[in-house]
Amino acid sequence: MKLLREYIRELLAEDLGEKVWAQKAPEGSRHQGDEPDTDIEKKLYSAIRWFLKKGDAGIWDDEVKATFDRATQDPRYSDVFKYETSGKLYRGMRIGGPWDVERNFGVPDSVWRKQLNSQTSPKKVRGVLKNMSEMIPTTSVYSPWKRANGFSSWTPDFDVAKKFASGIRDSQSNTEMGVILAADASGGKFLDMTSIYGFEGLGEYRGESERTSMGPVQLEGIYLIQPAKSKWWI
Repeated sequence: MKLLREYIRELLAEDLGEKVWAQKAPEGSRHQGDEPDTDIEKKLYSAIRWFLKKGDAGIWDDEVKATFDRATQDPRYSDVFKYETSGKLYRGMRIGGPWDVERNFGVPDSVWRKQLNSQTSPKKVRGVLKNMSEMIPTTSVYSPWKRANGFSSWTPDFDVAKKFASGIRDSQSNTEMGVILAADASGGKFLDMTSIYGFEGLGEYRGESERTSMGPVQLEGIYLIQPAKSKWWI
């Protein structure tokens, strides 16, 4: 084990240098300095920035993934690169009709339709519209789209996920519905972006509290949000 740690440190010393993105490091950080970025360090920075900005993980190739993974195991870099290993995480998204909730999330039509209908109302109560179900349990595994290179965005902030699930994606659709996926961090492999936000050019999306999943995620449940137009409510 000792030899393995030493080997990892040697690889990282060559790949990342002694500091992480030294010229972009936040004020007071131990990584701040004049050290130039190495080639893989530049590539890792570009991969993270592009994903945070566009949700595109196309340049997260095996080299970038391996570099991140090795960095989480080295105490010189693990304050920046880390995985989220516990706690609840959420992903907000939109799906168009027909609503294939059963195929995508493993909840039978008879179950989710009944729960969504009974727990929501198009009439506001004290000025509040109850258009979202309570959590509907599922044991389904969420697999990100192939074009996302196996990555998906999650957050520990339920309100952030709800915002994404409530935003209209297709203004021409009458049946588009919101979905919030719920999972425990132990049910997947999640990159924790908290410390990364402090570096220059990466803090724009700090408010989203991004946790990036690398691969499939074991779900605990889903929340469903009714379509925007009440005449299409279930």
